[in-house]
Amino acid sequence: MYRKLTIALLMLFSIGARAQKVIPLYSGAAPGSEKWTYSEKSIKTQGVDIVYNVSHPTLTVYKPDPNLSTGTAMVVCPGGGFYILVTGSEGQDVVDYLTKKGITVFLLKYRLGESFTANPAQELTESLKKGNFAEKIAPLIPLAVADGREAIKYVRGHAADYGVSPSRIGIMGFSAGGHSCRFRSL
Repeated sequence: MYRKLTIALLMLFSIGARAQKVIPLYSGAAPGSEKWTYSEKSIKTQGVDIVYNVSHPTLTVYKPDPNLSTGTAMVVCPGGGFYILVTGSEGQDVVDYLTKKGITVFLLKYRLGESFTANPAQELTESLKKGNFAEKIAPLIPLAVADGREAIKYVRGHAADYGVSPSRIGIMGFSAGGHSCRFRSL
């Protein structure tokens, strides 16, 4: 009986240790998308974890084992054509790799265009084929850049809270997420 209780408690603590903090990037509506009303959703399609319909950007904090912590932080911005975020291979896999290296990771969910179907990846593929995709995403790019800038501003401002040096903060992005890393004027 005690052995089962001990095992159950250990499992509970290990789940709690993995649970991370989600931080809204803006208090209230994000500037430039105040009238967006769609709700964030996530699915797994063809083995790929996807988040879509992000209208309220967030950072999810993943801390490394305290014994491994280097005082370094990285903001990670998954890609997905400004309509989805590939949160498995370009999100959680990167988080796992970096935290094992002692890096505190802030996974950014930046604002995305609205998907109108239950299959946003297919919707994105069809949209790419139509030929006007660059025009369609043009208004989204400055919002993604603003979200990246706001993410860095948050991490720098709260570096001490996470045991991170303000001079050891980086940002990386995959494909469309790379635009969130731009810091010069558009």
